[in-house]
Amino acid sequence: MRRIFKPAVSALAAAALLGLAGEAFAGAPAPAGPPPPPNPAIAKMNWLAGTWRSDGPNPIQEAFTPVGENELVSTLKMTRGGRTNRYEMRIIRAEGDKITFNELPFGGDLKPTQGPPTMTLVSSDDKTIKFDNLSYERTGENTMTMTLMIPGPNGTSNPSKINFTRVSKFAN
Repeated sequence: MRRIFKPAVSALAAAALLGLAGEAFAGAPAPAGPPPPPNPAIAKMNWLAGTWRSDGPNPIQEAFTPVGENELVSTLKMTRGGRTNRYEMRIIRAEGDKITFNELPFGGDLKPTQGPPTMTLVSSDDKTIKFDNLSYERTGENTMTMTLMIPGPNGTSNPSKINFTRVSKFAN
């Protein structure tokens, strides 16, 4: 397994995390009381932590932080023809009694684009995480398949499967 952070992915992840930290330091009120207890369903998703790269000529890189405060934060970078054409900031979080997946997409020029609606967790176990139109399946220690349901005509949808290999892990 390679353990090299690509500068662009590392920079994107750092910018996203710095943005979150900036909000925390910008006068947002401190949460009252102790942190919420760990959500078992979110804790099972910690296998996603690390940087993943897809197979194929138009690579996708996705980086997930380890689980913390009942959420996973991730960034995604898509390229086509050697140029970045999409970035995404993503959060999987426990909200009350449900777990949601939220995405904030940007074009390759970093201008915001229309994102999908919030997705709700349908099911999860030690190998599979399934949201309304998106799932991750762990296929090996450092491999996974992401399946995205692409809307088609007349209310149909077609699965798009993308295979990923973990290229780095976070230190414990």
